[in-house]
Amino acid sequence: MARFGTNLKLTVASNHRPRVRSVFTDVLSASVSHTTDELEIYTLEDGGNVGVYYVDEAQALDPEEQPKGAWLEFLVADPRDTAKQLLAAGVARVDHPDKKHDYFQLPGGPVFRLA
Repeated sequence: MARFGTNLKLTVASNHRPRVRSVFTDVLSASVSHTTDELEIYTLEDGGNVGVYYVDEAQALDPEEQPKGAWLEFLVADPRDTAKQLLAAGVARVDHPDKKHDYFQLPGGPVFRLA
């Protein structure tokens, strides 16, 4: 039997670092548990870790390519309120046929939905 683990790694162009950090810390209430010049690990309330490697733009998928990769889901206490916070922070909404969930794209990163 297999199941998902509690660690996830993303690669994002370093120019998006301040906005990515804000999404994780200000909106998703994650804490920064480790930081170096090229890596920040954000720890979510349930103990899951999202490691974001910040690289030169040429080494990262561009924002148009990111939606072709894996999509994420973040479980939040109030998806509507979190969606409002993301929109207020300028995070791009992604149109999707599933209208039961809100979809967004992390600045310079993958698409995720709120549930």
